[in-house]
Amino acid sequence: MARLFASSDNAENRGIAEAIITMGRTLSLTVVAEGVETKAQADFLREKTCDEFQGFYFSKAERSRNYSKRS
Repeated sequence: MARLFASSDNAENRGIAEAIITMGRTLSLTVVAEGVETKAQADFLREKTCDEFQGFYFSKAERSRNYSKRS
């Protein structure tokens, strides 16, 4: 699910995000939200029981060479 739908400041977007999460759960799929940038977005996704989420709110993107060095 793209970050657009998890925007907490637009009721229509929240409705779309909630529908995507519900549809995924009904189909026994893991729902992953990408592009989470704010606490409000993360809180909304937790409240709606989204399975996983990622984005700048949790960690800024790293170059692949930096990631390889940590392995």
